[in-house]
Amino acid sequence: MSALDGLLLLAFLAPPTPIRPEPPRRVPGWFPAFIMGATVFLMVAPMIAIWGFHRPEKPFRDACAAAGGRIVPASLAGDGPPRCKRF
Repeated sequence: MSALDGLLLLAFLAPPTPIRPEPPRRVPGWFPAFIMGATVFLMVAPMIAIWGFHRPEKPFRDACAAAGGRIVPASLAGDGPPRCKRF
């Protein structure tokens, strides 16, 4: 038996390669999109609501300024409905 025969014998006696493991289970594509969409909605919806609550005051402020008045708060704390004070 020559050295080449010995190498070939060892090559075929080598242990087989391990079986490839199953790939990990993928997360469905809709789940990350749902999480990101919900996050954006929860952050943007309050801003839109707050903007909507303050927007009706703008025509009142414009009409007060056109009449030569200025906006003053109804209370000393600054909360409550604004009033138009004319001089």
